[in-house]
Amino acid sequence: MRKLVKTIALVAAITAIYGGVQNTYTAYANETERGTAEETTAVIPEETTKNPENNSKIPKESIISKISPSKSKTVVLDPGHCSVHTGAKANGLREEKVVLDIANACRDELNKYENINVYMTRNTGRCCSALKLGDCLVARNNYALRLDADFLVSMHINADDNPHRNGAMILPAYRSGYNDNVRIETQALGRQVLANLKDLGIKNLGLLLRKADDMYYGNGARADYYSIVRNGVKTKIPSIIIEHGFVTSKSDCEKFFSTKAKREMLGVADANAIVSYYGLNPIQNKGKFVKENGATYYVTEDGRKVKGWVKHNSKWYYFSKNNGKMRKGFISVGKKKYYLSGSNGALRTGWIKVKGYRYLTKGDGSVIRNQAYSDSVKTYLFSKTGKKYTKGRHRIKGKMYYINKRTGTVINR
Repeated sequence: MRKLVKTIALVAAITAIYGGVQNTYTAYANETERGTAEETTAVIPEETTKNPENNSKIPKESIISKISPSKSKTVVLDPGHCSVHTGAKANGLREEKVVLDIANACRDELNKYENINVYMTRNTGRCCSALKLGDCLVARNNYALRLDADFLVSMHINADDNPHRNGAMILPAYRSGYNDNVRIETQALGRQVLANLKDLGIKNLGLLLRKADDMYYGNGARADYYSIVRNGVKTKIPSIIIEHGFVTSKSDCEKFFSTKAKREMLGVADANAIVSYYGLNPIQNKGKFVKENGATYYVTEDGRKVKGWVKHNSKWYYFSKNNGKMRKGFISVGKKKYYLSGSNGALRTGWIKVKGYRYLTKGDGSVIRNQAYSDSVKTYLFSKTGKKYTKGRHRIKGKMYYINKRTGTVINR
């Protein structure tokens, strides 16, 4: 009887110990950051890690991940127009709705690759002025600038008074001599997109180069006519417009726009052009989240523990290179600083608020530090740790800046 009592007591003690560990993990996993800001990655479906597989043995064999968000390309997909600023319409179709399906399919296809960060200017019919980066049109370029993107791809369908006109065309930058590398990149990707669309049977109408009559670049050359393209040249972020065909053409509509499946086919073609242009790699270390003794690990399909960065369902996570445990909160990797969600460990981008302080991260998730940073609408000042200055004057890299107390932005540079 005494042995039975001792055994029961021992079991109770062990249960209390491991129950305490489990409760601590659950409480930590359910933490949430205080309010986020104007911009987050809400446009990308968020992966949850709150319920990973339990009681699985973590393998001893491990691999060091060679990928990272900072080594990846950042691409912004822009479904043209919105429900407020509507586009072309004909044959029972509306441009702003058609191109949203195209962009969604492009995003989903690109997220199958490990070395790319994908963002969208909108994932509903909302006006892009909601980004708080200027009016609906200009906000798209400014959003790409804030993210420090490598490319902005704006998706459209065309219209013409001639109902028989059909085919796809690209609107890239022309040879103005101003930030000429942008011209080179937009035309190169544009040709790749056209080749892919032609393979689907869409007539190739080539590149449309158009100059503005009364706007000029810094070198005195006439600026590009289209806002997306022109502002891409100014911000040094290559920006193109893809006109996938004509909504006024019954032929284009029937073959390429009439169903969601057909529109998605166009999005995949656009994605494959981007994949070819950048030489992207499919995700290699596919696996699942596994929890053991209150810690979360990432285990590949072939039974190895991953250390370092993992891209899973379009989101980035980081696992310690010492023991493979999921990290949360602020971390430093190399010379860059990142913030991983306290609730699920996913990399946070855009504006975030932690313990009352605001931080801004780029599209690769790296925290902006020790600099003045502009999104073409406002200029913000950040400390060496990344905290946003809200008032006073501060010297950054030998230069004095003054902060507007009311807006928290730089008023003198």
